[in-house]
Amino acid sequence: MTKGRPRVRYRLLRGWALRSREVQRALRRMERIVEAATGAILDGTLLDAEKEALSIELYDASFR
Repeated sequence: MTKGRPRVRYRLLRGWALRSREVQRALRRMERIVEAATGAILDGTLLDAEKEALSIELYDASFR
C-alpha cells in the first residue's frame, strides 16, 4: 500500500464497511423480533383455517 491518500481512503472505506456490517446485523435482529411478535399476535387471534389461508398468501407473496 502506498503512503498518503490511498491509506486514508482505505481506513475510511474499511470503517464504513465494518459499520455497514453492524447495521445489517442490527436490522436482521430487528426483523427476527418483528417476525416473532407478529407470529405471536397472529397465532393468538386467528382461527386455524385463517392461519392456513394467510400462510398460503404469504408464501405466494414471497415469489412476487
